[in-house]
Amino acid sequence: MNASPILTLLVLILPLITSCLAVTDNNNDGKDSNRACGHSHWMHCSCAPGIPGIPGSPGLAGPAGVAGSPGPRGQAGDKGEAGTLGTPGSTGREGPQGIKGDAGDKGSQGAPGPQGLPGTLGSNWKQCVFKNLNDDRDIGLVKECVFNKLSPNTGLRVYWNGALSIYNCHACCKRWYFTFNDVECSAPAAIDGLVYMVHGNGNKKNLHRVRQIEGVCEKVPPGIVRVGFWVGNCQSVKSADAYTGWNSVSRIYVEEINRDLTDLLSTMNASPIWTLLVLILPLITSCLAVTDDNSNGKNSNGACGHSHCMHCSCAPGIPGIPGSPGPAGPAGVAGSPGPRGQAGDKGDAGTPGTPGTPGSTGREGPQGAAGDKGSQGAPGPQGPPGTLGSNWKQCVFKNLNDDRDSGLVKECVFNKLSPNTGLRVYWNGALRIYNCHACCRRWYFTFNDVECSAPAAIEGLVYMVHGNGSKKNLHRVRQIEGVCEKVPPGNVRVGFWVGNCQSVTSADAYTGWNSVSRIYVEEVPPPQD
Repeated sequence: MNASPILTLLVLILPLITSCLAVTDNNNDGKDSNRACGHSHWMHCSCAPGIPGIPGSPGLAGPAGVAGSPGPRGQAGDKGEAGTLGTPGSTGREGPQGIKGDAGDKGSQGAPGPQGLPGTLGSNWKQCVFKNLNDDRDIGLVKECVFNKLSPNTGLRVYWNGALSIYNCHACCKRWYFTFNDVECSAPAAIDGLVYMVHGNGNKKNLHRVRQIEGVCEKVPPGIVRVGFWVGNCQSVKSADAYTGWNSVSRIYVEEINRDLTDLLSTMNASPIWTLLVLILPLITSCLAVTDDNSNGKNSNGACGHSHCMHCSCAPGIPGIPGSPGPAGPAGVAGSPGPRGQAGDKGDAGTPGTPGTPGSTGREGPQGAAGDKGSQGAPGPQGPPGTLGSNWKQCVFKNLNDDRDSGLVKECVFNKLSPNTGLRVYWNGALRIYNCHACCRRWYFTFNDVECSAPAAIEGLVYMVHGNGSKKNLHRVRQIEGVCEKVPPGNVRVGFWVGNCQSVTSADAYTGWNSVSRIYVEEVPPPQD
């Protein structure tokens, strides 16, 4: 009874004792009706409740319970462990061009290159030579020299060297001059020379003298140029009997020379057009579009399935008939598994796997953009002595007609570039003295107002006898030329002067009559030892 409250309840509510109904036999002869139950004669009677009986012995064990219903859906499984490291992927395609890297360190100076081939002299010249020309024409083309001019930016230096003469006239003149494709020079002016004479009539004078007429003509187009040497009349003066190239060798010399460097430097300083252009240097790069070549396969991150244990409980068996219930029956058969639980939450990232094996080297990328300009390298070794480029200038004076007897006639300012060079100068134009006997005049050059002393003065003189009484008035083209050394670099004022001859009677001088005169200055390399 202490074993289970159910048994106790059964004992308390079980009214096993019922009233026994006494049944009176109708055939009863009147015997005592108070006979007790259980006597030899069974009598139906109603009994009063008796004392509860002793508890019965335990009943047999009940049969096994019916299998329980399927259990409820299991809870979500725990997070799965990190998967194992996958195999290294295949090498991808070449990536896009990277950004420009920093400028590298300055490289060391390279070894000197091999010595070049011997250079060629950049001179383009020609001379046409005529032996015993003996041309007695008074007007027209004497001779022509055909020249191939290469550049549009150069000048043509020309000169005539040979005998010129006029004859049998008084106060008469002839003019010799150059043409370029039949046109006289106009840049800067004509190249000409003249011979003038008085009191030569009656065959008194027949003066064949070697003379030089020289100058530079600019702006002559390139190509074939016919350089002509002509004879003609002087302006506003009586004509004469002319003779060219008597009994000797005469020549026309033509040379193509670079532009006047002094004027070029002045232009560069005066105009921004000549300012050094920085090119820049425009560099072109290409950009490669790279398409991802990886496969489209998705990583299969299947959810980890976990089995869920379903616990089933067995219902207790039906209590036995009165008596203490038997012990609990054995566990019922496990119910069938419930449905698969929901996928668990995504597991935490696993610890980094070990590095995969390096992929193979990709293709070489495109050339990067040019780096910044490096710093200036150390000075290289001194090279061999260079050659001097052409640096020259001419100052031209048309119809100068200067009648001074002493002093500065004209000046030509020149920019000398080097301390080791010389200055070649010449005057070409008419000079004369007049109305004197045993008389002389001297024409000479100065450099910044000082005559040349290295090696000596550059001068020329005209001397005459029996010219008094206006017997002689000899305007003749003459050339005075030389090279002065040790002239300092910088601006040099090259002056052309007239003065007295030493220990000789003075004379009436005249310079540059009725023609074009010029002072030519050229910087030349030092002389050989």
